[in-house]
Amino acid sequence: MRPTKLDEALGIGSSLTGLANNSALPSPFEAEAEDYFRYSSTNTRAITTNPNPSPNPPGVYFSYNGGSANVAQFNQDNNNGDRNDWIFTWLPRGRRIMFDAIGCQNQAVPVGTAPEVIVLNSLG
Repeated sequence: MRPTKLDEALGIGSSLTGLANNSALPSPFEAEAEDYFRYSSTNTRAITTNPNPSPNPPGVYFSYNGGSANVAQFNQDNNNGDRNDWIFTWLPRGRRIMFDAIGCQNQAVPVGTAPEVIVLNSLG
């Protein structure tokens, strides 16, 4: 059994996690809350299982304002984690990730600056 991270327990998740790379979306597709904030550019939502969406970067990223703000890029490769995890090597404006136990061990993040805080504020 895979352990649940705190952000997933708080509602940060994707219905795309667990689907094979490049697979078709199930019909009907039942999106989780965070799926409604997945963008590849301004006004272009990106609900895809493609592990290498273009342009890359930015690939698929979280945005709270229709794609204008790129908070952090999602991992799209289901073989390398959940599709709702961040790609920790590419974060805009030097942001650090709060919940990445493997890529960012022993990191302190200033309150209110991590992508997870922005996501939780957006999801309500």
